[in-house]
Amino acid sequence: MRILALLFLVVLIPAPASAAPDDNYKTVYEGHVYDTDTRIIEILADQGNPAAENRVGEFYRYAAFTKQKYKGVGGEQGYEEAVKFFRKAGQAGNPKAQYNLAMMYENGWGVARDYKESAAWYQKAAAQNQILAQANLAVQYENGRGVKQDYVEAYVWYSLSTKVRTDKYIANHLKLLVATKMTKAEKAVADKRVKQWRPIPAQPPDLPAVAKR
Repeated sequence: MRILALLFLVVLIPAPASAAPDDNYKTVYEGHVYDTDTRIIEILADQGNPAAENRVGEFYRYAAFTKQKYKGVGGEQGYEEAVKFFRKAGQAGNPKAQYNLAMMYENGWGVARDYKESAAWYQKAAAQNQILAQANLAVQYENGRGVKQDYVEAYVWYSLSTKVRTDKYIANHLKLLVATKMTKAEKAVADKRVKQWRPIPAQPPDLPAVAKR
């Protein structure tokens, strides 16, 4: 895999200022800074709110990644708890949770590394226009990881990910590199698919901000 492709594997994890569940914390989401009470999120997660379940999963993953604890849990067990919450929210259709679960499978965090599973969850999120999932799915198709190598599919998903990504020039560069491996007929098919593609209706990926600065 190219080094540039790894830029798509950035994990967007909201970082609690403390692992304590009753602390406020600041989180950056799509360029905005929010202040949110973790207790509110936990209550919503207990009620089955998929966006809140995804956020709790991110709390567990962040704590494990930074060698801290969330609700007394850290390390590999923290990753395993994150997977549980991502899976529950992902099965309910939350695109960000689907992307997060795919990341866990791709990296072997809390589960056995499984590229086939990661591709399947990226596919679900990408279909809902989750742009990071689209880019990572393109990488898997380009390299035949968990899926049959398919340059047309890679080109399509790279192209879609360039529409709204802030680093769209990198995605576009990777798309053009893939295009050099395609025939004119394949590129025509891919361009037509990109033009005709429409996302399926998506759930709100995240909770509304309590406060926005």
